[in-house]
Amino acid sequence: PPPPPRDFLGYLQALGPLIAAFVAAGVGGIQYFLQNRQFKQSLFENRLKVYSSVEAYLTLLLQTDGKTEIPDYREFRLNTDPGEFLFGSKVWNYIQDVGRTGLGYRRVQSDIEHCNVTINASIHGTVNERQYAEALDRMTTLQHEREDLRIKVNDAFSGGMKDIFHDDLQFGHDHTWLGGFAARLKRFVDDDVPAKFASKAKDY
Repeated sequence: PPPPPRDFLGYLQALGPLIAAFVAAGVGGIQYFLQNRQFKQSLFENRLKVYSSVEAYLTLLLQTDGKTEIPDYREFRLNTDPGEFLFGSKVWNYIQDVGRTGLGYRRVQSDIEHCNVTINASIHGTVNERQYAEALDRMTTLQHEREDLRIKVNDAFSGGMKDIFHDDLQFGHDHTWLGGFAARLKRFVDDDVPAKFASKAKDY
């Protein structure tokens, strides 16, 4: 006699191994997706620390008009050196340029103070006319250099820095179809739907 026709649940039971394989592949995909998201989150946080350190150093340069101390620069280097491994060459070169700007700003302010000492000393006759003339001439050059540095730091702080870091600090919700599929599949597995289905299938 011909075998009895299978009902709908019979077909589902026959497809059980295929469904289980599909769910296993889905779980593996979810794990990969979540691990990738965790990696991106960690990378974002480390990059943000570097960005915040650059911003803090530029703020200090503005507040002190470049009259910083060597420990300030050392702290900047300590906090931003990981950027060499976290960013591309464009951002890393920018970070190095900020450091050089800070040191240059400090040097210019120190040289200006030294010239002021020489100019003021001429009033008391403790320096000769040649030293006085050299100090005046160098002071003019240093003042122009200081103004250029002020503009550079101000431009960096007011938007230039954000433009440089912008592409590397994008971290939002994943709106791709893969992200949506993984989220739905995760809810499917978390609700234990496959186990519930298998349990019901056994009842028949």
